[in-house]
Amino acid sequence: MQSGEGGDPSNRAVANYTKKEQLKEVAVFLALALIEYCNSEILKAAVNENPILKASQSLIAEAVRLTSLDLHPILLVAAAIWIALTMSAIARGLIIPRWMLDAMGIWATGRMSLDFILINGLIFHPGLIRPSALLSQILIYLPFFAITWGWIFYRLDRIQTGKSTSIITMSHVGPTRTARTYDYYHATFNAIINKGGAKITGMNRTGLIATLIFDTMLLCLYALMITRLFQLIKPPI
Repeated sequence: MQSGEGGDPSNRAVANYTKKEQLKEVAVFLALALIEYCNSEILKAAVNENPILKASQSLIAEAVRLTSLDLHPILLVAAAIWIALTMSAIARGLIIPRWMLDAMGIWATGRMSLDFILINGLIFHPGLIRPSALLSQILIYLPFFAITWGWIFYRLDRIQTGKSTSIITMSHVGPTRTARTYDYYHATFNAIINKGGAKITGMNRTGLIATLIFDTMLLCLYALMITRLFQLIKPPI
């Protein structure tokens, strides 16, 4: 852990991360860990109550069992240790190395991607999980998706030597105002709740690719929710 911000120009981007900003990031990852806990508990309950899912040898069923039964407790312990270490460092007035925060961000991004693949894959195996359980999982996944993408946009902007609003612009942030940490999460949540609200626009190749992936994943989630709602309300044949 570093006890100061340092004067090395090569560390200028790291130095721009104040202790307050770091505390916000830790709080974000704590929220993500709690959401993922709920998500994994839903999957674990689905595995335990469904003999078909427990016995199925399909790739998607094995992935569900791996994430909900095998990896779930290990990742919970690892997340708890990480949060305890970072909160302790902040309480002692230390600057957390950037790699520790980025490691948690990589975990969140990887978990978001894995869960996205799982909930899309399960649509082709309707007998494995009840439509109501999978719909609940999607609804829990949405805030995880929004928060993780908010962090991704925030982090990609800060890579640009600590400057904000460099690869994307957000419609609710005026040209004369520097984007704050809150703005990124506000934009991603608004994109889900109110399509056409806080619009996120890429300003260079990195920003365009990131926003394209975000919009594509969001459209897939909307399609999944509509499909599951239809399965719930359609009359039995």
